[in-house]
Amino acid sequence: MNDDAYDPAAARREIANRDRRRALESRSYQLTLATIGILAYSTFGCVMTGLGLLAQRQPIPLVIITAIGALYVFALYRTWAADDRRIWVTAVPATITVLLVLTDYALGARPSPVPLLLNLVLLGLIPWRRQVAAQLQALKPPTVAAPADAAAAGAGKAES
Repeated sequence: MNDDAYDPAAARREIANRDRRRALESRSYQLTLATIGILAYSTFGCVMTGLGLLAQRQPIPLVIITAIGALYVFALYRTWAADDRRIWVTAVPATITVLLVLTDYALGARPSPVPLLLNLVLLGLIPWRRQVAAQLQALKPPTVAAPADAAAAGAGKAES
């Protein structure tokens, strides 16, 4: 039989930790999907704007919108493929877009408020995703080295 004593308090703690970890993983997934959705929408908007500028033969705004679109594509790729939580990956295109929309408002133009609102939400999601990732990392159980790895590490220290 099992010689270990059953500790109900330890079992409850383990179940609570597992539930917290699942809830944080779900929240992280939802925030990542929200970020990907906003980035994809912004990328599509840049492509459509670029096509309109190409049809109107306006080269300078076309270069600017193409550069911003490339930044959005890079941020979308890094968020989707690598789950990259670095601030600059998402903040650079969002900040540039916010500044351009605010400049348009200051110059008297009346652009759509949708890019401004979406990019402000995107800038708000950055610290939230990082906070959830840090909480999730704190809940992860410590990794235990395999016996072969521990023996190799001990042999390496003995040789030094």
